[in-house]
Amino acid sequence: MKKRSIIFIVAMALVILAQVNSLAQAGQNDPTFNPSDVGFSYGDGPDADPWVAMTQNDGKILVGGFFRVYDGIARMGIARLNNDGSLDNSFDPGSGIDEWRNITSIAVQSDGKVIIAGSFYMFNGLARNQIARLNSDGSIDTSFDAGDAPYLQHILGIQSVAIQEDGKILIVESSRVTRLNQDGSLDKSFDTGKGTDLGSTKVVVQPDGKILLAGYFTSFNGTAVNNILRLNEDGSLDQTFNTPLRRNDFNRATNITLQTDGKMLIMGMFRTDDNPPKEQIVRLNVDGTLDSSFAVDSVSRPTHIAVQGDGKIVIVSAVVGRDPLTNKDTGP
Repeated sequence: MKKRSIIFIVAMALVILAQVNSLAQAGQNDPTFNPSDVGFSYGDGPDADPWVAMTQNDGKILVGGFFRVYDGIARMGIARLNNDGSLDNSFDPGSGIDEWRNITSIAVQSDGKVIIAGSFYMFNGLARNQIARLNSDGSIDTSFDAGDAPYLQHILGIQSVAIQEDGKILIVESSRVTRLNQDGSLDKSFDTGKGTDLGSTKVVVQPDGKILLAGYFTSFNGTAVNNILRLNEDGSLDQTFNTPLRRNDFNRATNITLQTDGKMLIMGMFRTDDNPPKEQIVRLNVDGTLDSSFAVDSVSRPTHIAVQGDGKIVIVSAVVGRDPLTNKDTGP
């Protein structure tokens, strides 16, 4: 199995959440779920790595990444699939992002428009610095433009994007969290100061408007934090949120997923006791304290976590295989 095929299965496993029913409240495995059968048998898929997948309300699937072609048709960095996995030809991004660039995050607005973010600098021939908004047919929305802002200069590009209920857009780029207005301009009412000391990987908006941030950091504006923090709506640190995660150079929180009851599923490499850090998934209460009723056996190389509509939890792990043509490992 080629590496791109493995990563594609990982990405598509999250998409299946919209099509199957789901809470292993105590963290036990659900034996009725079989992610090895992704259910798609159309064409060759992408010619290179996809990195993100997002299901729209109508069941269609947006896929973004490093690819240039999907099922033999030019789709530079982004494609939309029908809910059976076939390419949706009604979504046409034109020449898409600039070559050798990547789309790492996708978010869908309530009006159906699509925010894409990553390391690109062009979209369909127009300058767009790491973030763009598309109409529902894949064409670029020219009313949205973040310009050549100084906070959009990191070589790795934007790592995560989230949309608030009011339509404003949160973006994470290295140690900086920024909020944009609906037209792409900087929202100056949101101020995080110097931000975190190290990189961030994921931003999530709670229903009450507060903002969760995960990453590799140990401080925020000089205040000690443990790889996950919560911000107030103005960008200030929420001091009422305290996690049990220990500060350590090897710790990291790579993903956050919210349950409908407000509890948080946190994935990463960290420790909650005096033992060495390990890859694990924990659940936190609304105030950040550890939910001791939730326990997951050790998960090897977890990459994504998501919650289905019925509350069950899906965990995706990196897969290591061997390419029969090259006899080399194909895992990340």
